Amino acid sequence: MADISTTFCGIKFVNPFVIAASPSSDSLEKVERAFLEGWGGAVLKTIEARGCQRELAEPNMGALDFAGKKQMAFFNYDLCTQQTLEELCSEIRYLKKKFPDRVVIASIMASNRPQWKELVEAVEDAGCDMIECSISCPQGDGSGKIPASDPQLLEGCVQDIKQYVRKGTPLIVKMTPNVTDIVAVAKAAEKGGADSLCGIDTVKSFIGIDIETGLPKLHVNGKSTYGGLSGPAIKPIALGCMAQIAQYTGLPLGGVGGISNYEDALEFMMLGCGMVEICSAISKYGYRMIKNLCNGLSDFMDRHGIESLSEIVGSSLKYIVSQQELSRDWHGISTIDKEKCIGCKSCITACQDCGFGAMTLEEGRPVVDPDKCPGCGVCKTVCPKSCIQILEQQ
Repeated sequence: MADISTTFCGIKFVNPFVIAASPSSDSLEKVERAFLEGWGGAVLKTIEARGCQRELAEPNMGALDFAGKKQMAFFNYDLCTQQTLEELCSEIRYLKKKFPDRVVIASIMASNRPQWKELVEAVEDAGCDMIECSISCPQGDGSGKIPASDPQLLEGCVQDIKQYVRKGTPLIVKMTPNVTDIVAVAKAAEKGGADSLCGIDTVKSFIGIDIETGLPKLHVNGKSTYGGLSGPAIKPIALGCMAQIAQYTGLPLGGVGGISNYEDALEFMMLGCGMVEICSAISKYGYRMIKNLCNGLSDFMDRHGIESLSEIVGSSLKYIVSQQELSRDWHGISTIDKEKCIGCKSCITACQDCGFGAMTLEEGRPVVDPDKCPGCGVCKTVCPKSCIQILEQQ
């Protein structure tokens, strides 16, 4: 069985799977159960400074289903923990004493220097392994402002927070996708002194409207608000953000956003993330999903002869280039496995109405005209049997 332990920002993890700051990490009882199941670490639900904690409005969690699949996207306008700072610090002390080999990360949120100082000093004194700064959450005071969306402000903010770290505790800055240039924001955090970047936070969104009643699909006594979208639907956004950050910064990265299985986690690792955080999937699969995550990752490493996670991290970044660098000399063509094809005609509809009209139906099966097919790939996206490949045109 492969060794799936890793070292991230100088901290040893028994495995790279960490519970993200969320309701799943919002009590000692929950985190203790999660560690007993085998999770490598947990980011405790975000704490605000004394006197700043806001009462929750409930219900505050919903989901969007698609094609019969539950939770293709998860939506929330949840806020920070309702625990006091003293209670949270007590949890940190207990967890580090009982689980010395597990990584306990404090997530903190503040709006001014004295608040950041108070929080950093408190969680450091309690013995947390790392500190994650939550300065990118899209739900909050209603102003629409996200601190992590302005590079100049973020750089100064990180500098301020960093100066309050007295014991060398690594500082993670959480990245938001709700910006026009995530690379500029990431570089600002790096320049400000961040030890690591983690992304992505949830995508600002609105859950939708029940067209029969006119009410929001998630509401509190008829009223709703904007919130954060997570779950499988945002994974491509998260991968795109983290790949860009990996290519243009030199910091250790944590990946989060739509991870449901070890394959998802590996995609983030191959694009530069040394550890991954998981949130929404836990509500569907429970803490016990950690066993499939660890076993799947270990089996993958064994199959590919990989001895260390460091061999995986960033291994696929070399394949990502600018659009202008993509070859114009390579030409593909849709190739259909006739043994698998069921003649559903989905590919023909896609090709005729969204592609290049290269497919026709002959004797109940699609046929490709090589003179018309440029290998755009739209047919492959709709095939229910995965029987279409884009191969090089000879």
